Amino acid sequence: MRHVLDPWLTAVDLVVITLAPGPDAIHRGLDPETLTDILWANALPADRLEHVLVRAGADPGSFAAGLFLLPAPDAADPSAGTTATAQRLGDRMIAVSPRLAGWSALAAPGTSPDEPP
Repeated sequence: MRHVLDPWLTAVDLVVITLAPGPDAIHRGLDPETLTDILWANALPADRLEHVLVRAGADPGSFAAGLFLLPAPDAADPSAGTTATAQRLGDRMIAVSPRLAGWSALAAPGTSPDEPP
């Protein structure tokens, strides 16, 4: 879903990544601030990440990360492109961060930063 954070800025797409520990996850007591830091540390310029909002998810121990991404200017379906970009970022952070071993990430287009996925 396309959102405008500020009338002077370009519209961004909101994609929500659900991050959840699996049964073999080593670290479970993570907090939203740590996950935000891990997301930013693994973001690449090509991801076009503008803003991150992480909070507790619907399931115990899970988190919902709202990623605000600039759409690719040349994409045929910009929203589909940002969802795929968010999924790659979620997969990358899990692959790179030892604290997220055994976790999963699932990206889906978001509706509002105030609504859970």
